[in-house]
Amino acid sequence: MAHIGWDKLVAELMKKGYSEEAANKIAWSICVKKYGKQRCIAMAQSARKKKNK
Repeated sequence: MAHIGWDKLVAELMKKGYSEEAANKIAWSICVKKYGKQRCIAMAQSARKKKNK
């Protein structure tokens, strides 16, 4: 699966009928499977820092 970004993935899942909470959980599980838990946490923290600037 090509990288499409978190927000786009969640939006795609929501179009398929998932709630926002379920879509975020699915996106998280995909991230953990692809990158590992620690790297996903680091990427999320980095994204939050960039968003808050």
